[in-house]
Amino acid sequence: MAPGSKARSTSRKKPIRLSCDDREKRYRDACDWLRAQPGTLNIRKAVDVFPGISYGTLRNRYLGKHRPARKAHSAQMLLSPEQEQTLVSWMAKDAREAHPWSRVKLKLRVQEMVGRRPSDDWVKAFNRRNADVLRFRTTSGLDPKRAQCFNPTTVAEHFTGVSVGGINYFA
Repeated sequence: MAPGSKARSTSRKKPIRLSCDDREKRYRDACDWLRAQPGTLNIRKAVDVFPGISYGTLRNRYLGKHRPARKAHSAQMLLSPEQEQTLVSWMAKDAREAHPWSRVKLKLRVQEMVGRRPSDDWVKAFNRRNADVLRFRTTSGLDPKRAQCFNPTTVAEHFTGVSVGGINYFA
């Protein structure tokens, strides 16, 4: 780089992408590590030891000014974590018995539990949170071989010969 240039170096560290649970675990581990350190508080060193976490967030968590998002917003959640876990277990049990739930059935069951109907966005977020355990029932395409037989001529021929007790209902 030329002297006086304002271009940034390309050797900057890229941020580490962590799942919500992994990030929360790192913050807990970093706070525990800070409590175990004798002497002065060195949050910058903790951020270096536990990459992927924010200095400001770690400081606020350590000082008790900040809680994890799931705990901070627990009053705004439609279902408590225990209710959600019970619902996931129930859905998994029904899926093992060959009766998977649709999105509509999930909405109805949640409405029965809490008295409020969840939105489509809530269902999408629920599916994302539990993607390792659940998959929603979806439609499947028509098999091409079956589709060949499903045409107006074939259907008309089928119903011309249908009669019950000598009465032809489709004549």
